[in-house]
Amino acid sequence: MRTLHRNIAMATFLAAALASPMAALAHGPGHGGPRGGGFPDGGVLQQLIHPCGTTCFEDARSCHETARATALTCTQSACASQITAAQGACTPNSTFKACQTATATLRTCAQSCLDTLRASSDTCRDTAKSCFTSCRAS
Repeated sequence: MRTLHRNIAMATFLAAALASPMAALAHGPGHGGPRGGGFPDGGVLQQLIHPCGTTCFEDARSCHETARATALTCTQSACASQITAAQGACTPNSTFKACQTATATLRTCAQSCLDTLRASSDTCRDTAKSCFTSCRAS
């Protein structure tokens, strides 16, 4: 289960990281940081100014969300009993060893789903990189 959460977090991080070049371009100097106030217009103007990059970011986010949802559905379908066992073993009243063992069993069961998530996330990232590169070239 920990690996699934780590992969989900990684997919989210990658989506945010891919947005950074476009966000930096969109903000310009002195804008958007913690002291810069961000986008009071909700980013609507940036979407109008940089539609290509906005599309890349939205497509990447959607791709990662789809990959994550697919991995969750896959794991839930293939590993229902292992999920239940891990939930029971990983309560505040349980021992660390019991939780660790149940999580390892779930990870083994979910391995093909997690491998697919990794491959899908790699594809999402590569597609987003190509998209941003195309935006900069045009």
